[in-house]
Amino acid sequence: MPQFPPGSPFEQFFKDFLDRNPHPGQGQEQQQALPRQQTSLGSGFIIDPSGLVVTNNHVIADADDGYGGVLNVIRTTQEFEAAGAAAIHLEDQPFPKVSGSLAVTRVVEPEVMCTKLEAAIDARKNRNFLIIARSDCFEVEGVEGMIRRGRLYRKAGADAIQLRGLLAKDDIRAIRAGVDGPMMFS
Repeated sequence: MPQFPPGSPFEQFFKDFLDRNPHPGQGQEQQQALPRQQTSLGSGFIIDPSGLVVTNNHVIADADDGYGGVLNVIRTTQEFEAAGAAAIHLEDQPFPKVSGSLAVTRVVEPEVMCTKLEAAIDARKNRNFLIIARSDCFEVEGVEGMIRRGRLYRKAGADAIQLRGLLAKDDIRAIRAGVDGPMMFS
């Protein structure tokens, strides 16, 4: 629990909140202090140094391609988790990436993305911090490519798949039937 001045109105609020919503690691060794200027309770709260709650919503952060190679993905994962995000999504576009509103003409090889997903999964400290694999391959590889990548990304350990670019209900149904697990469409 963050340290508040004795008698602070936040002190009792957070104690009551944590009693009702235990953190998965609560009761075990306490997490080390975060190096950033914000502290996370790991339950969706982000608190700035003054004790002010910045947000208590569950945030899914866009981590692009992880901002580089595997080492960057590890650091990106750790930074977003430490900041209090509930999840990140990593995408399979190469650098430099194309805006999601434009037609995607290139994606990385699925093996490259799987390596990044495995690195992110290994880097997280809390299993409840979700890693979402975003695929932008529809315009390049079609429905079959999305099914193949969705299966590979889930096998690599992604908690969910985010698929971009689908418009037809039949395409969504085909992918839903071909890939197990939670999905997001954008």
